[in-house]
Amino acid sequence: MDIRGAVDAAVPTNIIAAKAAEVRANLVNWQSYLQSQMISVEDCEFIKKFEVANSEEKQLILTNEGHQCAKTFLNLMAHISKEQTVQYILTLIDDTLINTLTHTVPLAMGELQRFICSCLVMGHTCI
Repeated sequence: MDIRGAVDAAVPTNIIAAKAAEVRANLVNWQSYLQSQMISVEDCEFIKKFEVANSEEKQLILTNEGHQCAKTFLNLMAHISKEQTVQYILTLIDDTLINTLTHTVPLAMGELQRFICSCLVMGHTCI
Protein backbone atom coordinates (compact mmCIF):
# COMPACT_ATOMS: atom_id res chain seq x y z
CA MET A 1 0.00 0.00 0.00
CA ASP A 2 1.35 3.42 -0.90
CA ILE A 3 1.25 6.45 1.39
CA ARG A 4 -1.98 7.73 -0.17
CA GLY A 5 -3.68 4.40 0.61
CA ALA A 6 -2.44 4.51 4.18
CA VAL A 7 -3.81 8.03 4.66
CA ASP A 8 -7.16 7.07 3.10
CA ALA A 9 -7.38 4.06 5.41
CA ALA A 10 -6.81 6.23 8.51
CA VAL A 11 -9.42 8.85 7.67
CA PRO A 12 -12.54 6.76 8.47
CA THR A 13 -11.25 6.08 11.98
CA ASN A 14 -10.92 9.82 12.58
CA ILE A 15 -14.38 10.47 11.16
CA ILE A 16 -15.87 7.72 13.34
CA ALA A 17 -14.07 9.01 16.43
CA ALA A 18 -15.32 12.54 15.73
CA LYS A 19 -18.89 11.31 15.24
CA ALA A 20 -18.71 9.27 18.46
CA ALA A 21 -17.49 12.35 20.38
CA GLU A 22 -20.37 14.37 18.91
CA VAL A 23 -22.88 11.67 19.90
CA ARG A 24 -21.45 11.46 23.45
CA ALA A 25 -21.87 15.23 23.86
CA ASN A 26 -25.65 15.01 23.31
CA LEU A 27 -26.93 13.62 26.58
CA VAL A 28 -30.29 11.90 26.56
CA ASN A 29 -33.22 13.00 28.71
CA TRP A 30 -34.07 9.54 30.09
CA GLN A 31 -36.77 11.00 32.31
CA SER A 32 -38.82 11.96 29.25
CA TYR A 33 -38.63 8.37 27.96
CA LEU A 34 -39.74 7.15 31.37
CA GLN A 35 -42.64 9.60 31.56
CA SER A 36 -43.82 8.53 28.13
CA GLN A 37 -43.59 4.90 29.33
CA MET A 38 -41.10 3.97 26.62
CA ILE A 39 -38.66 2.63 29.21
CA SER A 40 -39.07 1.07 32.65
CA VAL A 41 -38.15 2.68 35.96
CA GLU A 42 -35.48 0.00 36.42
CA ASP A 43 -33.85 0.74 33.06
CA CYS A 44 -34.11 4.50 33.57
CA GLU A 45 -32.44 4.36 36.97
CA PHE A 46 -29.71 2.04 35.74
CA ILE A 47 -28.81 4.00 32.61
CA LYS A 48 -28.79 7.32 34.47
CA LYS A 49 -26.43 5.85 37.07
CA PHE A 50 -24.25 4.13 34.46
CA GLU A 51 -23.77 7.01 32.05
CA VAL A 52 -22.50 9.42 34.73
CA ALA A 53 -20.18 6.87 36.38
CA ASN A 54 -16.45 7.25 35.89
CA SER A 55 -14.38 4.39 34.49
CA GLU A 56 -13.70 2.74 37.85
CA GLU A 57 -17.34 3.03 38.90
CA LYS A 58 -18.46 1.50 35.59
CA GLN A 59 -16.13 -1.44 36.18
CA LEU A 60 -17.70 -1.98 39.59
CA ILE A 61 -21.22 -1.67 38.16
CA LEU A 62 -20.39 -4.20 35.45
CA THR A 63 -18.92 -6.59 37.98
CA ASN A 64 -21.96 -6.37 40.25
CA GLU A 65 -24.72 -5.73 37.71
CA GLY A 66 -23.47 -7.06 34.36
CA HIS A 67 -26.75 -8.81 33.62
CA GLN A 68 -28.76 -5.64 34.33
CA CYS A 69 -26.43 -3.64 32.10
CA ALA A 70 -26.97 -5.98 29.16
CA LYS A 71 -30.70 -6.12 29.82
CA THR A 72 -30.98 -2.33 29.98
CA PHE A 73 -29.00 -1.82 26.77
CA LEU A 74 -31.21 -4.31 24.93
CA ASN A 75 -34.44 -2.90 26.36
CA LEU A 76 -33.43 0.62 25.35
CA MET A 77 -32.61 -0.55 21.82
CA ALA A 78 -35.95 -2.37 21.60
CA HIS A 79 -38.10 0.56 22.74
CA ILE A 80 -36.39 3.67 21.39
CA SER A 81 -36.30 4.57 17.73
CA LYS A 82 -35.08 8.17 17.77
CA GLU A 83 -31.88 8.10 15.71
CA GLN A 84 -29.89 10.40 17.98
CA THR A 85 -30.75 8.31 21.06
CA VAL A 86 -30.01 5.02 19.31
CA GLN A 87 -26.62 6.40 18.27
CA TYR A 88 -25.99 7.43 21.88
CA ILE A 89 -26.90 3.96 23.18
CA LEU A 90 -24.71 2.24 20.59
CA THR A 91 -21.81 4.55 21.42
CA LEU A 92 -22.29 3.83 25.12
CA ILE A 93 -22.29 0.08 24.39
CA ASP A 94 -19.16 0.41 22.25
CA ASP A 95 -17.39 2.46 24.95
CA THR A 96 -18.42 -0.12 27.56
CA LEU A 97 -17.10 -3.05 25.56
CA ILE A 98 -13.84 -1.27 24.72
CA ASN A 99 -13.25 -0.13 28.31
CA THR A 100 -14.11 -3.55 29.66
CA LEU A 101 -11.55 -5.16 27.39
CA THR A 102 -8.94 -2.56 28.31
CA HIS A 103 -9.52 -2.69 32.05
CA THR A 104 -10.24 -6.41 32.19
CA VAL A 105 -13.50 -7.08 33.89
CA PRO A 106 -13.77 -10.64 32.57
CA LEU A 107 -16.79 -11.79 34.57
CA ALA A 108 -18.97 -8.83 33.67
CA MET A 109 -17.69 -8.74 30.11
CA GLY A 110 -18.43 -12.39 29.63
CA GLU A 111 -21.89 -12.02 31.11
CA LEU A 112 -22.63 -8.96 29.00
CA GLN A 113 -21.43 -10.64 25.81
CA ARG A 114 -23.25 -13.91 26.50
CA PHE A 115 -26.50 -12.15 27.36
CA ILE A 116 -26.47 -9.89 24.30
CA CYS A 117 -25.42 -12.71 21.97
CA SER A 118 -28.05 -15.11 23.30
CA CYS A 119 -30.75 -12.51 22.87
CA LEU A 120 -29.66 -11.61 19.36
CA VAL A 121 -29.33 -15.27 18.30
CA MET A 122 -32.71 -16.15 19.73
CA GLY A 123 -34.26 -13.14 18.00
CA HIS A 124 -35.87 -11.50 21.00
CA THR A 125 -35.25 -8.45 23.11
CA CYS A 126 -34.82 -10.07 26.55
CA ILE A 127 -37.42 -7.85 28.13
